[in-house]
Amino acid sequence: MKRNTIFWIIIIVVGALLFTLGALDKNDNPEPSISPTPTPTPTVSATPTAKINPTATPDDSRVPFDGFSDQGLVGDSVPYDQLPAVATCNLSGGEIVFSSPGVAINNNAYVEYIGVDHPGRLFFWDTSPTTNGELSIGPSIFSNLILPDGQHNILVVNNTEDLAEEYKITASINYGRMVDGWVEMFTAQCSGEITVKFDYL
Repeated sequence: MKRNTIFWIIIIVVGALLFTLGALDKNDNPEPSISPTPTPTPTVSATPTAKINPTATPDDSRVPFDGFSDQGLVGDSVPYDQLPAVATCNLSGGEIVFSSPGVAINNNAYVEYIGVDHPGRLFFWDTSPTTNGELSIGPSIFSNLILPDGQHNILVVNNTEDLAEEYKITASINYGRMVDGWVEMFTAQCSGEITVKFDYL
């Protein structure tokens, strides 16, 4: 009980200190006043005038992504007029064989995809039998992958020793398309499957 009381006293003291420092900082750096001068109202044209340049240019700015520490989205989005009507994906049918808990051989196990529009799109992995965190499967995001079309090896990490001897892996992806001036999200189920075997069990 005494530890809990000490903890809350420390939290309150730190909060009061931060509040005081914030108030002092505002007094030292007053915000500039805004003069009420009128500004011309911009006109909006009904037809878009912006032109999309399809050539990729290096861009050092990164969009933060909270899913992974120290990782931002890498890659450029693809103009929608350069994409097929729907995105598709396929699992190669290969297998990943674990000879010991940390050693696996990837035998032609990869995912192919066509028509993915943005590096923030995701992979969704399913296993049979179903897992509850026993396996981590990747890639999980299109960041740093070639867009709009490409392929990538499938990565599997076993997080526990409580495993089945064999799993079948299937996947789906999400992607966006421009519909009536708005980007709508869609899901594509990948064809094929990958087998993961644990030969040491």
